[in-house]
Amino acid sequence: MIELMRSRKDRFAERRRQDVKDQMEEVSATVSIMAGNPVGMPPPTSLERTRRTAEREGRRTRRRRLREKEMKDVKTHKEGLSSDDEETDFEVKAYKTQIGKKRKQLLFSRND
Repeated sequence: MIELMRSRKDRFAERRRQDVKDQMEEVSATVSIMAGNPVGMPPPTSLERTRRTAEREGRRTRRRRLREKEMKDVKTHKEGLSSDDEETDFEVKAYKTQIGKKRKQLLFSRND
């Protein structure tokens, strides 16, 4: 069960690293171009980068809409400080299924 939790944590960490890397490359290229140095061209887009960008923006939009709907912390919220550790319904269901299977395995292995 610890392996499942560790893999989930690692997946979040890797997703965050990739998001930060993508955004850093985009911002660096933009700043370089605005400074009159066209050497730093925008990074080439790939299907993976496009997918990560869409997922990241989707998570941000869902959180923003939830805040607006609840009207909680609207004035105190600072953009960019939200947790990005959310998963799709499919990922949550798969994780819970795996945890349930592991629990059953542990339970039955103790009875033997």
